[in-house]
Parts: sequence; C-alpha cells; structure tokens
Amino acid sequence: MVRQKFCGNSTNGMNAAVTIAEAETLARRIVEAERGKCGGSVPLAISRASSLYGVEEHTLRSLWERRARKFVKAHVFLRLQQIEAYIRDRSERERRELAETASTLERTGHPLAGVARRAAEMAGANED
Repeated sequence: MVRQKFCGNSTNGMNAAVTIAEAETLARRIVEAERGKCGGSVPLAISRASSLYGVEEHTLRSLWERRARKFVKAHVFLRLQQIEAYIRDRSERERRELAETASTLERTGHPLAGVARRAAEMAGANED
C-alpha cells in the first residue's frame, strides 16, 4: 500500500480553477464565432464547431454551460487555444482585407466607398 502525500497547502487546486476558467472562456469565444454563422442557435453552433475543429461536442457543451468541473484535459485545452488563435488570425486577416477593399474603392471613386470604409471602421472597432 502506497501512502499519498498531503497536499493541503498546494496551489494545484488554484491552477486547475484558472485553467478551467480559461477553457470556458476559449470555448465561449469559439462557439460565439460559429453562432454568428448559423443564425444564433447555440446548439447548432456547438455542433458546427465540434465538426469543424475536431473537439468533442459534449466537451464544448459542458464548457459552454459552465458545468462544475474538477479539471480540463490538457489536449482539449491546447486544442481550444489553437482554435482560438486560428479564429483570431482569420478575423484579423478579414479586417485587413476589408480595409484594403475600402481604400481601393475610395481611390477609384466608387459610390460604395463610404459604406466599405464604415464597415472597415466597425470591424476595427470590434477587435477589442
């Protein structure tokens, strides 16, 4: 029989709580990104994110609903970080392309240049 060490003063519980909170935040960002593409339906967004990014649907659902958890598996946490970085890079690229389109329309004097510029400004304002 092996005795377990007493870890009453350990910070492992605090690290787990921080990791769980960050995983919940990442899952919410991912689902919100997909929610905008499928008409605002959360169950459909979770299903879509699961199939697109390869994360188990029940894991995303439990993180979305903030169910009581004791831990988050490392591979799930790392995958959520990778997905969030991909979504962030993609949105930054789309913002740059929208700004370039607006400047091109302004140079050519197109009537929709003002609309494109306003859209580019709104996309830049939403990055915070």
